Amino acid sequence: MQTVYRDVAKVVNHRIDLLLPDNIDSDKVEVIIIPFTNSGENKSKVDFRKYFGVSNLDISLIDNYLEKIRNEWERPFPY
Repeated sequence: MQTVYRDVAKVVNHRIDLLLPDNIDSDKVEVIIIPFTNSGENKSKVDFRKYFGVSNLDISLIDNYLEKIRNEWERPFPY
């Protein structure tokens, strides 16, 4: 099982400062930046609660997909 840490950070001069919790003991971490929107701002017309548990995705399928995407970006680039 992977440890996941989620935080909402204030952007100052296009920079953020994150302090990782003690339970993340790793030399490298993957950072994904998603612009924050207040959940009250974008009211969806779809009630996603109706579809909870419907997906057949499991953690291995998601990990394999993310690994494939990472490998595409980490290939050698010809100049």
